[in-house]
Amino acid sequence: MPSILSTLAGVIVGFLLAQLSQWWKDNRRSLRIKRSLLAELKAVHITVSKAANEAAKTGGHTFAISVYEFPFITATYDAMRPELAGLLGIDTWRKVQEAYRFVPRLNEPVMQPDGGTNNYGYIRTIGTDSYIYMSPDLYALKIDALVGEAIQALEEELDC
Repeated sequence: MPSILSTLAGVIVGFLLAQLSQWWKDNRRSLRIKRSLLAELKAVHITVSKAANEAAKTGGHTFAISVYEFPFITATYDAMRPELAGLLGIDTWRKVQEAYRFVPRLNEPVMQPDGGTNNYGYIRTIGTDSYIYMSPDLYALKIDALVGEAIQALEEELDC
């Protein structure tokens, strides 16, 4: 009888430790993904914010981004997109999705390979060190604001 109880206690303890270990591993992975996504969004925010501020100073409808800050990386979002809905709160997920709806457009040229054109995208002229964006509707400020909201929501979620 004592061996049955000790065996049963061992099984229960082993099961609980396995569950705790899995929870810990999942929690750490979730934090790592959220932090990677936050870093990715902050890089976009810093670059676009700087370009938008420069454009606002000159009063122009174009903004430029250095070749050294291009292209905008979206690897974390692209790779983890199916999992993010389960990892993020509803409001945070909505803000992140809204931001990433526009960020990849920054990597697209105005002129398309099929001969069409976009209302957004970059122009790169020979001999320049920048990608030039035409922004008559203050596109950069809109992206900057959306990315800023997503960053704030992610930071709040990481603080919890």
